[in-house]
Amino acid sequence: MLDHLAAAGGHLLPRTWTISTPSRGQHLYYRQPDEAELGNIAGRLGWKIDTRGHGGYVVGAGSVIRGQRYRADVIRRPATLPDWIISALTATEPTLTTTAASGPSRFGAAYGLKALTAQLDKLLASTPGQRNDDLNGSAYALGRVAAVGGSTPRPCETNCCPPHFGSGSAGEKVSARSSPA
Repeated sequence: MLDHLAAAGGHLLPRTWTISTPSRGQHLYYRQPDEAELGNIAGRLGWKIDTRGHGGYVVGAGSVIRGQRYRADVIRRPATLPDWIISALTATEPTLTTTAASGPSRFGAAYGLKALTAQLDKLLASTPGQRNDDLNGSAYALGRVAAVGGSTPRPCETNCCPPHFGSGSAGEKVSARSSPA
């Protein structure tokens, strides 16, 4: 998501130490400049983008959680944190997100489509016993995307609710009203 945010703002992300997580996420490591003591912030830069700084921690490459390994994808000295990220993290008001009600989104349709696609992939991979929790999590995540103007509720409803979404097992469908699996 950070690469989409950078592109939308006309910024570049320097290649840096990068870890892949078992949930198909990434941890990008950047060096903080001496003059900025950044802490831990969730969601200020955008949906699913959390930052860790002074007082925070991340799971490192080689770690195994529930049998799943975190692995280093890009091995190099961490790059300096880009100025545009520092500005966004130190602003008194979030600068990179707006609500749909307050004006146009800086994320646009590409951001919303990427988020919708990611959630659909997650739902399609969902297993019995986990489907309702996954659907609830996806509904919450996509609601946050819609709240910042990355989408409207309609594409989410159309693609995530029956009859358009099948779980792939014996015609079983997933919906917000389904009983516990």
